[in-house]
Amino acid sequence: MYVQDGSSGEVRCEAQGSPMPRVWFEGLSAQYASQLETSEGTVGLSSTKEISFPIGPLNLDESGQHTFTCTATNTHAGIVYTKTQAVKVVVGYPAAWVNGTWPVVETTKGESAVLFCEFSGIPQPTVTWLRNGVRLPIVDDNGNSYHV
Repeated sequence: MYVQDGSSGEVRCEAQGSPMPRVWFEGLSAQYASQLETSEGTVGLSSTKEISFPIGPLNLDESGQHTFTCTATNTHAGIVYTKTQAVKVVVGYPAAWVNGTWPVVETTKGESAVLFCEFSGIPQPTVTWLRNGVRLPIVDDNGNSYHV
């Protein structure tokens, strides 16, 4: 789950079973535990339980990512069933040029040149090269250089 830098989000965990499962987040800090919301419902013969809590606003100074582990358990015919799922929250930011300026690339007619742009962002941005509004094929795996 991505949350943009400076934005808020909601972490959710849902489990379904019969009888109704018990659902919780492992090691949830008091800050989040105090905001925990629970909803329950029934679908056919199964019961659904969902828990969630708001997070944020988050920023990149908060280590970039957080992982919350959700656990659900119930007992049927004397057997305890347990399922866990990790919810990873990543603080993202939009694509940005690393150097801030475009280098001037000079070449003579008939010679080749390499155009290069350096960028960053979370999630990893993709580069699209256009010439006169027409998409050009990507030359390398990162898409950050183009040979002409």
